[in-house]
Amino acid sequence: MKSLILRGISDELYKELKSKSAKDSKSINKILLSILENNFGLSGKSLKIKKRFTDLDGLFGRWNRKDYEKMSAVVSSQRKIDEEIWK
Repeated sequence: MKSLILRGISDELYKELKSKSAKDSKSINKILLSILENNFGLSGKSLKIKKRFTDLDGLFGRWNRKDYEKMSAVVSSQRKIDEEIWK
């Protein structure tokens, strides 16, 4: 596969691409590939579409700020290097 660089993108166009990217949960690169493929009649021939699974979402929760800070403190303490051991 080839790569190319796109220059001269206006702020307005970039904001629209970024917005569509967030809305569709796709990278800007995938959004642009899709637009180009559709324009040239090559829709979906090279773009692999991954199915998004959400069936396990109920098993995982979200941390509130307090829990996050507690967990961050624990992880931070474990990341400290014991200079005595590494001499």
